[in-house]
Amino acid sequence: MPMRITMGRVRNTRAVKTPTEAGYIQYMRGQATAMADKLNKIIQGVKDATPEAIIDALEPMAERSQELVPIDTGALKRSFFISADERVGGIVVYMGYGRYGQPWYASLVHENLFFRHAKGKSAKFLEIAMNENIGKFRSRLTYNMAYGLKKQGNLYG
Repeated sequence: MPMRITMGRVRNTRAVKTPTEAGYIQYMRGQATAMADKLNKIIQGVKDATPEAIIDALEPMAERSQELVPIDTGALKRSFFISADERVGGIVVYMGYGRYGQPWYASLVHENLFFRHAKGKSAKFLEIAMNENIGKFRSRLTYNMAYGLKKQGNLYG
């Protein structure tokens, strides 16, 4: 059951690219992979996890990241997504900001610690939310699988 945490695509359409761009993109991918790996270890430890149970267990992280995400135009906050697909190899869960590269700057805002943000907003908004709520994820997923998911549907579709 692979979990994918994404922060949008980074595309540079300028004719001249910065020398550090390739390394920066690789670093961002590594950060997202590390977050997903933590969640995958928990998911693998829960027998017969369902897409609905996983999405429900991720809601505290999603809600916290929405509180922390910097807001200028609101496009970044609105770009949040969470979904799950059942495939032949198992369940694939996607969560992040900037799906399909919109807005293009999602990963830059997430990773850049030097940008100034309004009070209560932060870079690393998804990572902070995950770290704060990893225990809730584990307990909610375990509860959902033991007692059944009471709520149907996906708040974040």
